[in-house]
Parts: sequence; C-alpha cells; structure tokens
Amino acid sequence: MIEGQFLHPKYLPTWLVIGLMRLVVFIPFKGQLLISKPIALILKLLLSNQLKIVRTNLHQCFPELDAKQHTDLVNRHFEAVAMSLFEIANCFYMSPKRLNKHYKFNNKEVLQSAIDDGKNIILIVGHFTTMVVAGRMLADNFCFADIYRPQNNKLFDREMIKQFTKCGIEMIKVKDSKKIIKTLKNKMPIWYAPDQDLRSSGAVFAPFFNIQTNTITATAKLAKISQAVLISYDYIRTDEGYELDFKLIPNFPVGNDVEDATTINQVIENKVKQAPEQYLWTHRRFKRRPDGEASFYDA
Repeated sequence: MIEGQFLHPKYLPTWLVIGLMRLVVFIPFKGQLLISKPIALILKLLLSNQLKIVRTNLHQCFPELDAKQHTDLVNRHFEAVAMSLFEIANCFYMSPKRLNKHYKFNNKEVLQSAIDDGKNIILIVGHFTTMVVAGRMLADNFCFADIYRPQNNKLFDREMIKQFTKCGIEMIKVKDSKKIIKTLKNKMPIWYAPDQDLRSSGAVFAPFFNIQTNTITATAKLAKISQAVLISYDYIRTDEGYELDFKLIPNFPVGNDVEDATTINQVIENKVKQAPEQYLWTHRRFKRRPDGEASFYDA
C-alpha cells in the first residue's frame, strides 16, 4: 500500500523516475553503455558545479596527467555517472537470472572462508558509480547488512529500502552504532564505506593519493570493538560486465589512528586505480584541509 504522503504532487517527478527505471532495465547492457555517452554530455552541461569539483579532484590526484588525459578522464567519468543511472535501475528491478549474466566473482573463497570460520566481517567498499549495482550482485550471493545514510527524498529512500530488503539486504542507519555492532557479533557481514569527508570530529588527516585527507577513525574502532576481520570488496565495470573481487586486509587495526586511517585510504586508493573514471569524483573528498591550508574548491 502506498502511504498517503507519497501521493502529494511534489512526488510526481519521483514516481515518473521510478516508472522509467522499471522500463530501462529491459535495455541490453551494451545498449545502456551506448546511451550513457550522450547522457554524459547533457550531465556535464547541467551539473556545472559538480564538473568543477571533478576537475579539481582529478588534478589533485593525478597531477602527472597532461591536459588531454585529464579531459579524457573527466569525460569518461561522466559517462560512468550516466551509466550509474541505469545501474541503479538494474539493481532495483532486474531479475537475478538476467543480472547474473553480467558479472563474475574473483577470490569468492576469501569471503566464504571468513563466513565459514565464523568471523565477524566488515566489507570495506568505496563510493564508486558502480556501488549500488555491486551491492545487489553481492546480495544475490551472500547475506549482508548495508550501513547507509537515508536519502533526502523520502519516496526514493522508501523505494531503495524496499528493493534492497527484497534482495535480502539488512538495512542499518549509519548512526545506529549499537545495531551495527550487534549485527557484526551475530556473524552478519556489514557493508562499510569510509571514504567520504562528512565530519570534522572522529577523524584524522591521512594520505590519500599523497594528499592529507580528512578520514574517519570509526573503521578501526568498529573493527576493534567487534573483533572483526576486514575484507575489501572491489567492483569495476568493463565493456563486457562487472569484475568483483575480495581481498583480505591483514593486521588491522594496529591501534594508531593515523596509521589505521592510512591503511584504509590505501585500500580505497588501490580500488580507484583499477578504474579511476568510476570513482565518485563529484564528492568534495578534500573539503576539510589541515590548519593553514587553503581550500581546493571555490567558496
């Protein structure tokens, strides 16, 4: 049953988007890739502020690239952003049978062995354009809990929770620390993305692409409290589909906030280097700077 509040006219655009999402899943994967290219051109025109952020981030992280290489990377990034619109739809509404044709796991035994051994598991993921569909692919093969931030659009938030729950994903709000720890200790792996600059407290500066970057310390604290092992879940899109991989993160935490944050940033950096255009460069990752350093971004 649809709640009365979602019948308000302000939600009409969201309902239209949901309807369109249900239709675009029937476009073949390579057709979606092809259509993403002209959509990317439109997004670059519409998202001028985000375009500036992307350019700034890429210049900071890849100073060795020349102007042509930077422009090419920016263009490929917006193609990845455009494709992510299809990927969200595929995540929500594509059947397991159809989706299964488009991905393969490498080192699946890394996660399975940790589960079989009764380990408490934190899956370290990054904010990539492929993130949502990679979560669905994981859910079709493993049970896990998603640590998430509620969406501002309440209707889309409701739809996201509904579709993720239908896939077997347990949804836990990022601020519900007690439930996160309880879930871990109940042997349910959690999906954890520690790579955004969202707070000034509970964070330290640690290198990310050789840039001192505000990084949360909660990852190490959570691992210590729950005695969890960390496994990196990597996902990249190719022209043929998706490559999914698991890697154990050893000797974590060591008990030093900066060292532990550096380890996490290195894990994310290694993910980015596999497919740099697919990282979510529209986020102001370097928003907070060490004392005395000027902002990378326009005020």
